[in-house]
Amino acid sequence: VDTAYWGRIDPETLQRVPGKVHAADLVLNAHPACDPRTGECYVQHPCSPIAAPITNQACISQLVPHNRTPNMHLKLLSRVSLPESLLIQHAHSLCVTPDWFVAHLESFGPRPTCPDFKVTGMLNMLHQAENNMWIVMNRKTFETRVMSSGNHTFVNNHFWNCYEHKGQVVTELVAATGEYLDAFFAERLKETPHWDQYFHPPKRCYIPPTGSDITCEQMMKDPDVIFDYPTYNPNFKMNPHYKWVYGVGITNRESRLFDSIVKINAHSGTVQRRWDGYPDLFVTEADFVPRTASTRGQNEDDGVLLSVVYNWTEDKSYYYIFDADTLKLVDSYPLQQVIPYHAHGVVCTNHRQRCFTNP
Repeated sequence: VDTAYWGRIDPETLQRVPGKVHAADLVLNAHPACDPRTGECYVQHPCSPIAAPITNQACISQLVPHNRTPNMHLKLLSRVSLPESLLIQHAHSLCVTPDWFVAHLESFGPRPTCPDFKVTGMLNMLHQAENNMWIVMNRKTFETRVMSSGNHTFVNNHFWNCYEHKGQVVTELVAATGEYLDAFFAERLKETPHWDQYFHPPKRCYIPPTGSDITCEQMMKDPDVIFDYPTYNPNFKMNPHYKWVYGVGITNRESRLFDSIVKINAHSGTVQRRWDGYPDLFVTEADFVPRTASTRGQNEDDGVLLSVVYNWTEDKSYYYIFDADTLKLVDSYPLQQVIPYHAHGVVCTNHRQRCFTNP
């Protein structure tokens, strides 16, 4: 997922078309950080001078489209030396505010014990390493700091909204453990997931404009709430007053995959509404499509959520549309083929022909 081998598709035909990112290293981000106001998109990547898989060199670049080809290249903005070398250093999910770029660094490390299920390849010996290392860049000066969140070590599955508030950058995220990827091996999919082994409670972290220390806290009042693939109204990106975030969650600890959609009040840290598909339906990321371009608070949840839903008892897939305010099912459409369980989508609308990156 976090490789430089990106692809392009025609939005009308869904056919693959030529185009690639010219990057010196194998690793790139699954979720670039894009500013919809300026059209700038940022990536974070390792930058060993010999493209070595282990390095203490971390870089931030801007994605720049070619003028005459469908390709993109990287414009280097900043390079920092980390306090230690990391193996396959990457940042799965990035975030951006008007003045700042933020990345929580990820890497792989040795497993503490051999897995108790069949695994081949690199992940037989390695797993994602939980760490507290971040890099933060001032978008105006390109000055970059290596920062630490202290005892808050985790794998950052996904940032969603980042915003500036009272002189700090605030970022909210789904925190996972180093065992998260184990959930998707064939042997593990035959059993009920060990949900509490895969996720830490969601976090809210505060990044000061100077210094090297980041403070984090538990975001949800109920620490047992588990959700992932967070989405929100894209018109409220970088807005410190945004309120609603959506995610796919579990109905109970017996859920085999994500089988519910939740609407969360980011101000109170509580689940406001929930739609459950348990036990027959599995849901995928609920992408927000706004009905208007309004950024007024009363219009924040004026939209619909789109999710590809799999009914395992029928072995059929459906396209579900939910009201973003109430989470009531608005409509559903049977698909012509089974869509394997997947993660993310990109929403494009006819209004001004806009596409919204997620997050």
